[in-house]
Formats: sequence, structure tokens, C-alpha cells
Amino acid sequence: MRVALVTNIASPYRIPVWDALGKEVEDLRIFLCAENEPNRIWKIKDLGSYAFEYRILPGKQWYVPSRDWAIYLNPTLWCELNEYRPTHLIVSGYETPSYLMAIAYAKLHRVRLVIWWGSHALSSRSRRGPVAWVRKHILRLADAYITYGTRATEYLINMGIPIERIVTGTNTVDVERVAGLVESYRVEMGPRIDKRTRFLYVGQLIERKGVRQLLRAFRALPKERAELIIVGYGPLEDELKMFAKDNGMDNIIFAGSTRTLEETARYYAWADVLVMPSLIEVWGLVVNEALAAGLWVLASRYAGATFDLVERAPVEVGIAFNPIDEEDFIRSLNMSLSNAHLRRSKEISKWGMMHSPKRYAHCIVSCLFLSEQFC
Repeated sequence: MRVALVTNIASPYRIPVWDALGKEVEDLRIFLCAENEPNRIWKIKDLGSYAFEYRILPGKQWYVPSRDWAIYLNPTLWCELNEYRPTHLIVSGYETPSYLMAIAYAKLHRVRLVIWWGSHALSSRSRRGPVAWVRKHILRLADAYITYGTRATEYLINMGIPIERIVTGTNTVDVERVAGLVESYRVEMGPRIDKRTRFLYVGQLIERKGVRQLLRAFRALPKERAELIIVGYGPLEDELKMFAKDNGMDNIIFAGSTRTLEETARYYAWADVLVMPSLIEVWGLVVNEALAAGLWVLASRYAGATFDLVERAPVEVGIAFNPIDEEDFIRSLNMSLSNAHLRRSKEISKWGMMHSPKRYAHCIVSCLFLSEQFC
């Protein structure tokens, strides 16, 4: 099984899943449309030690900030695929010319085609009109589909994709590494003195992440009982800092951005509660990380991860809430102040670590075999 994956960039959180997949198939080569995107500060490290090969393709990139959308055109992709001659081709979408080129290659050369799908009804920005029509018809060209989770699977079914062609996975990160780092940092930090509940936000400071809504709701909490660290970067940073200052919210710290998992894990080790207030979110991998760290999670209902990892959890791991409803947001924050017995829980961490890269890779391999039945 020679598997080609065509995707945008090598996001650090994706690499563990790719590595796990590479260990499950005969050969895996990843074709990257770019080294990075304008709204990211990640730096690609040497990927030579992983169980896959990769190519960063030359080409053009356009970025549309209003839709958080990168468009790629990589003319050499067709030749690269011709040289590699995959038996199976995975494409992580349809919304850019290079993905369409990969889909066309698979159909022309009768290569088994899998689409790796994450979007769901609450994250889609084009639900009607020509874009929705094109999406619906292009997606039907695939032989099988691997999804991020339940909501993404439901979305495909609603677009007319037969359920027997879909494998539902659970999107994830290197949860074992997160848990190990957090445990070691907590030992290093020693016992706590401050009894305030420690809230944490990790993510970009952009409109769709709901950070404005977080600050508006957080000002309702008593400062002597709650503090918040905001880890991230983005165009709203100055506005958010001014809001906090104007409202006397000296229990909020803006920590800036992190570039490595080791840096981010220190904040998970510090925190009691993660807040993910996204207004639009395909998945929300910070939920995976926070659960692996044993944190209580306040997760927006607009994120794909919330249903699978919070609402369907076999133990109490957090609260699903509506960040647009300020009363619901404040109520969820207040509930977190009184659940100290549930924080930093081994049961929460155990649940988070169940969703490992290896487990997700097994789902992807199942989908690759499934594609052979319909090609």
C-alpha cells in the first residue's frame, strides 16, 4: 500500500498522526502545498526521523483573512504524483486548486481516493449557493471518507454520502506526550499556594475564536476566586488588552504566543480549567490536549470536538456551552468555580489519552481498505 497524502502545511499537531499512519502502511509520502501559512508562526523542523517522506511543493499561495482561508496552486503536484505512483490517495479537502488537481489525478489514474473530512454543519461558512453545490458534487467523487468525528460524519451523510463509505475517527494530537510533559512540569512547580481557580485560553486572538465573548463573561467572576491566562497571538490582541484594562481585570494575563508543545504544556500544568469559546471551529485540538492534562474543559457547542470528547465522555470532563449566550457562558464559568474535586483528574486524563494518534491511524487504514471496495 503506497499512500499519498495531499494537504496544506505540516502543522505540528498533525505530525504524530502522520507518523502513526506511516507505521501502519507500506509507504507514506506527504505532499505539502506550502511550508507555512501567513496566520501561523510554526516552524517546520526536520521530519526525517518520522515514518513518512514529505515534499514541500513549489507554487503560489493566497490568503483570505476574512474567511481564514488559504488557496494553493502547485503545478508540479501532478508530476510528483506520477513519479510516486500511489495506490491510495488521501486529500484533506476540496477548496483549493491543488486539492482539485489531486482528486482529478486519482480519478484519471483510477487510484483509490479518500477524502479526510473535518467540517460540520456549525463550522461550514458556505451552506447554500454555488460553493455548496460544487462541494457536494466534488465530494461524491471519493471512494471513501475518514472524518474528524461524529459531527463531520453527520455532515457528509446530510450531503448524500452513503454511511457505508465513511469511517468516523477522532481527531487528535500526541496526547501521551502532553500528559507526560504536564505531569513533569507540575512536579517542578511544586504545591500550589494560590487557591483561585486558574482558567486558561489557548488559541489565536481572532474573531471566530470567541475571545471577546470570553472576556465579557469573565468580568462577572469575582477576582479573588478566578484568574485567566490567555496564550496566543492575533490581530485582536491590543483590543482585548484595552478591554481588560478598562474593566479593571488585573486577574487576566496575556502570555503571548508559544511555538512548541513544551512551552504550551507549561500552561496546561498551571491551569485548572480550559476555556474554548469558539464561534466557528472545525474541531478544537486544545480540548484533546487539555483532557490529556486532566483539565476540566468548558467547550463551545460550535466545535466538533465538544460532542465527541465532552458531551459523550463516560465521566464528567467539562461543560458544553453556547459562547454567544452570555448568561450561559457566565453560568458555565461559575459552575467551574465550585467543582474543585473534578479538576486535574486522572479519570479525565485517562479519557483524553484514549484518543491517541495510533488509534486514529487505525481508523485511517480501515478507510484505505474500505476505499478498495468502491474504487
